[in-house]
Amino acid sequence: MPSNEKSFTEKAADFLDSIGLEDLTEDYRTENNAGDERLADAFDPLPDALAEVPEVHEVNKVNTHRDGDDVLVPVVPVVLEDAGEPEMDTVWDTVGSVLEAVHPIFEAFHLRHYDLQFAYADGDEEEVIYRRVTVQPGLVDAYTTDPGYRLSDLRADVKIGDDGGGICCWKR
Repeated sequence: MPSNEKSFTEKAADFLDSIGLEDLTEDYRTENNAGDERLADAFDPLPDALAEVPEVHEVNKVNTHRDGDDVLVPVVPVVLEDAGEPEMDTVWDTVGSVLEAVHPIFEAFHLRHYDLQFAYADGDEEEVIYRRVTVQPGLVDAYTTDPGYRLSDLRADVKIGDDGGGICCWKR
């Protein structure tokens, strides 16, 4: 997105600020914008598999930690270029790049998980298919700080943690 254009989220937050509700809740705009900048750098040049550069769509407050701080879920949509079920290696390469880009922005916060939402057209290009990969912050810490913990390890651990309810892994 060009730097002079504001996202819908930014416009809504600006409106709330203008009517005096800016202190009602933390909006995490600074972190959102920093994540977008890091994602733009990470995906330059744009890989052929992606239709556009991923951005931090929103930072959801999902709970309050016992220390009083917010518990967050950063949400990053990823739009894939090609129709049909994507290669899982492509998905996981994208997951790794997104996490490497945004985790330094959010690692100091209480996180429930990272929510990466993938969208692509079905094989006939008639319907949009949505899938998600959610990754727990402890796994992201290991992936981004331990040189011996590779993307293949992250992928395996996320799959092990899949509870069948959309908490981890490639979910409809």
